[in-house]
Amino acid sequence: MDPNISYKITPSVRKLLANPIGILFEGSIEENIPKVKRWFEKNDIPYPSIICVGDVVSNAFLKDPKLSETVFLKMCIIDEKTKRGNFKIDANILGFDQIQVMNPAGEITTTAIDIIKKHLSSDAKSILLVDGEEDLLVIPAILHSHENTFVLYGQPPFTDLDFSIPAGLVMIPVNSSTQKQVQNLLDQFEKV
Repeated sequence: MDPNISYKITPSVRKLLANPIGILFEGSIEENIPKVKRWFEKNDIPYPSIICVGDVVSNAFLKDPKLSETVFLKMCIIDEKTKRGNFKIDANILGFDQIQVMNPAGEITTTAIDIIKKHLSSDAKSILLVDGEEDLLVIPAILHSHENTFVLYGQPPFTDLDFSIPAGLVMIPVNSSTQKQVQNLLDQFEKV
């Protein structure tokens, strides 16, 4: 990939991304972690590999004392910012490799894509600390994950004249269908 190219979101893609691709668990993060675990149990998916995008979601999964018994947390992608202000996660205590990358708001850099791809193909658990904005990095996380990985992120409430989406937690099962859908979205970004 050309390291000088970035993908910039367009207004039409932003509107498409407001509608979750995966499964939306409504409610707070505290309410949703048990729902996610029950979903894995109900669907007979033992010890799934997950990727968390966003500080609140990542922190909630990292702080869950029984997490390692039920899921394999492969990667967290964070920017240490939330709508409430700055947010700090101590990755060193948790045994994760910590990688830093710049990724401006509203864009996906090829450097960020390459780093995600590299670390998802390794055996190590990683925390990607983004200088900029991490939200759109859900896309390369899906594109470069193995099938049967699950990508999770927080869904803010969205209201529009046409539809509304409640706040919650979105879980995207990675498979060829979701990868194709996400690649189609990325193809609609502006290359800059």
